[in-house]
Amino acid sequence: MKRCVKCRDIKPIDAFPHDRRRRDGRFPYCKECHCENQASFRAKPGRAEAIRQYQGNRYRAWRQADPEGTAALIRARAQLRRYGLLPEDYLVMLNAQGGECALAHCHRKPEDELHGRLHVDHCHATGEIRGLLCFSHNAMLGQAQDRAELLRDAVEYLAKPPARGLVGAEPSATDVAKLEAPQSETPNLFSLLQTPAV
Repeated sequence: MKRCVKCRDIKPIDAFPHDRRRRDGRFPYCKECHCENQASFRAKPGRAEAIRQYQGNRYRAWRQADPEGTAALIRARAQLRRYGLLPEDYLVMLNAQGGECALAHCHRKPEDELHGRLHVDHCHATGEIRGLLCFSHNAMLGQAQDRAELLRDAVEYLAKPPARGLVGAEPSATDVAKLEAPQSETPNLFSLLQTPAV
């Protein structure tokens, strides 16, 4: 139990926000009073904009100090948060794949990609990490929603396109004559619409 220095109520320790700088690890204000203090602090004219600008300047300075290192850190944090993947794990996977996209007939390497990295491919249903893919192949699996039957259908479609033999064949002499007919003989859509119905 702890007493809030603002409202003077005695509340359980969980009712106070965390603060590593304090001896007991909690703020002296309860969460309700702490929120009120923060809201009144930010409500002063120009205060919110000043805070945003200060934080933006700090972030930009941090990025400019070591652009490659900060980008790597941001990427590493995102991979850890999304996949539980450490930078060392990424390198182990990349080396196991021979340093290129995991699909057999693709030889794209990290340096071929826009941001110099292959993408972590994972199963959206289970979260299991499957490997590292180039952007195109990772997007292809994402668009197919990881459904193998759709990908099999796409392979069959490429092997036997349904329009093969239907369009693109040599036009007959009659077709050529119709296309070469003078414009006046060929009615256009507008003139057909103007013709009164019988």
